Amino acid sequence: MKTKNNKMIATAIAIILLVIAIIISLVFVFNKTGTKSYDSKLEEAQSYVVKMDYKKAEAAYLAAIKVSPKKAKAYLGLANVYMSDGKEEKAISILEQGYKNVDSKEDKQEILNKKNDIKKNHGVINNGGDYVTYNGKSYYWEYHGNSFRHPDTRDVDEGNLLNYDNAVNDLICVDENENKKTIFSGYSSGDIWIFSNRIFIEGDTDDGWSIYSMNLDGTDLNEMDDYDYIIGICDKGLIFTNHYISGYLMTSDLKKKILFEGDFICADEDVIYFTSYSSNRTTLKSIDANGENETTLVQMKYLDTVNCLQVIDKDIYFQYSDFYTSKIAKVKKDGTGFTDLEDNSTNKFTAYKEKDGKVTFKHGSALNEPFEEDGSVYAYTDKSSKRVKMLSPDEYKDLGTDLQNISYSGDNLYYVVIKWEGDTIYGYSYCKKDLNSNKITVYYNIDVDWA
Repeated sequence: MKTKNNKMIATAIAIILLVIAIIISLVFVFNKTGTKSYDSKLEEAQSYVVKMDYKKAEAAYLAAIKVSPKKAKAYLGLANVYMSDGKEEKAISILEQGYKNVDSKEDKQEILNKKNDIKKNHGVINNGGDYVTYNGKSYYWEYHGNSFRHPDTRDVDEGNLLNYDNAVNDLICVDENENKKTIFSGYSSGDIWIFSNRIFIEGDTDDGWSIYSMNLDGTDLNEMDDYDYIIGICDKGLIFTNHYISGYLMTSDLKKKILFEGDFICADEDVIYFTSYSSNRTTLKSIDANGENETTLVQMKYLDTVNCLQVIDKDIYFQYSDFYTSKIAKVKKDGTGFTDLEDNSTNKFTAYKEKDGKVTFKHGSALNEPFEEDGSVYAYTDKSSKRVKMLSPDEYKDLGTDLQNISYSGDNLYYVVIKWEGDTIYGYSYCKKDLNSNKITVYYNIDVDWA
């Protein structure tokens, strides 16, 4: 009897183990199939993005989300599609949905960073760059042979190879169907800003350097008196300066008000950071973008300058230097707890909060600020504490050898390739690289004849 019972128990255990094995196999097969289906939908979506078929790209990303709602890539990709199609509210909505659904802290943080970037830049991709996209249309400069002045030896030694002269250039608008239209011609160049459905550019006027603003189609051109440069953007609006003495904020109703006296450093959400000067002190300060709550954070020696600043939780990490030394330090948002942390001769850094709560530093570049090393372009991004390689020399060797005006926005890298003949520059190629598909677009070439 005992032997019979033992056999029955053994048989039952064997059946249970077999069922468990089958379930595990089915789960494995399902997950593998689901992952394959998810990846194929991502590839399909990206193929439509390259073709600028945003409707089919949206459908593919939504299908991917349905397959694996806890993965972040489809939410981020769909947000990019909505932004390229001028649908800022839908981009924010899908990111909020993704934030609720994804599991890992890293994915949640990446989605939150994307959402904050959209809100900060008011739906504009690469705002303040030389190739800007908004509401499905892109804007860039077309230069002419006499738009450049020859860099002298000092410029070459310092890497300043892209020097604009006082010449008439054309501001181009390209729509979703690749139709081009010149919306402005004038003595202007460089950065393009879009805010409150208007374009802002810097240029030469009869009275000197100034700022123009216009509608998105180039109409209603206005010159903004008493302002020289656009220096940043925050949640509340666009930030201007006059001779780098005062900082002004332009709100969405295009009203202007003074924010601070001093040198702008950066904006973090709705807080502005700047340095002010007295007879014997340099002071690091912050002020809310509504002009309230000005706070003295740190007082330093008069010749000290702040080169880089990053906010993590309640702490402000910054780089300050004089002629001899450079240090990374931190201070709390209320101005308490100033602490020197470590030396840094590069004047730029990126701070990362590790899983154990400790903050570590990468020297050489600010967060999301691309830098060149041995002809390749890298960046420390908010996606990973390891530097990301974005461009290699082989990808631009047919255009030239040197890079200029490198910037990074979301999933795109923007740069200008310099073409040399002997010791003379003879051409510039303005390029954009999609970091998802690795597709490189040369959106404008200019040959320069110095004769």
